[in-house]
Amino acid sequence: MRGGLRTLLDGLWKRAEMPARDRSIVTVAALIARIETFEMPFHFALTLDKGVKPSELSEIITHLANRKEPLEPLPSLSKQWQLHPFLA
Repeated sequence: MRGGLRTLLDGLWKRAEMPARDRSIVTVAALIARIETFEMPFHFALTLDKGVKPSELSEIITHLANRKEPLEPLPSLSKQWQLHPFLA
């Protein structure tokens, strides 16, 4: 794991003000909204590790992918989703 990522996961993610499960949901939502597809597989797995059910993660993705605003690259989300080992 890269040094910066380890610092992030060991520091920010362990703060008591927000449970890691909630942080993970917020992170996944932000990645989808910003179309950060490179980070998605890692954070999808982390979200599941933090207690989010696969059906909940699917709803998050579906909810954000079906926005009215044009987000042209969103079809790539389905590719990322299919590549996820827990959800294949």
